[in-house]
Amino acid sequence: MEPDSHRTRRAPTGTVIAGTHVFRAGQPARAGAASVSVEPDGNFVVRDGSGVVRWAANTASLADRAVFQADGNLVVVASDGTTVWQSGTAGHPGAELVLQESGRLLITSVSGSVLWSGGVLA
Repeated sequence: MEPDSHRTRRAPTGTVIAGTHVFRAGQPARAGAASVSVEPDGNFVVRDGSGVVRWAANTASLADRAVFQADGNLVVVASDGTTVWQSGTAGHPGAELVLQESGRLLITSVSGSVLWSGGVLA
């Protein structure tokens, strides 16, 4: 379910994470100074370039990791494997997770439609 066979690339609007990607504490993805990560307390958060939290899954003390799955769903998982939060975007293989430098996190379909967003609108 969670091989770390992901691809990341810079895009004009930020960083694109395609394929399966596992986020663990202390291993953020970045777009400029913006970041998305599992915090040491277990909360999955998006921070803008100033370090301000722009979106959080409110999973403090619950999450072990977050996984962007090949089906397009972003899930936050506890250490026992239980899903504690999800984006609800399963069923979209080929979708991409996009972190914008403004601190906005998007899931986009193959056609470029926004399926889900969290963070500041910019």
